[in-house]
Amino acid sequence: MSKSKYKCFQVDIENHIANLVLSRPNELNTMSRDFWVELGDVLEEINKNSEVRVVVMSSTGKHFCAGMDLSAFSNGVDNIPDEKKPDHARIVKLYIELPKNFKNISVL
Repeated sequence: MSKSKYKCFQVDIENHIANLVLSRPNELNTMSRDFWVELGDVLEEINKNSEVRVVVMSSTGKHFCAGMDLSAFSNGVDNIPDEKKPDHARIVKLYIELPKNFKNISVL
């Protein structure tokens, strides 16, 4: 069994199943800045694990996800690490890689 802990996600891998859990129940699992910063890392971790055959996504708390956390728009990119800050090249790379990540997950 493998476990990883992020601020917004918990990933548990057991018996070839990756359980990807939204783990901010007190905030209704809203998609905050940290959510978007961590999402690529979480998907990459799952994709690199050759033991994973199935991904199950669930959440904690009363709601699966209440949508975008509006506070994510309030202060620009000040609290995003430099290597994760959006720029034109990073945004283009995200758009190129995102479908690939979802395709890789569906193939697992």
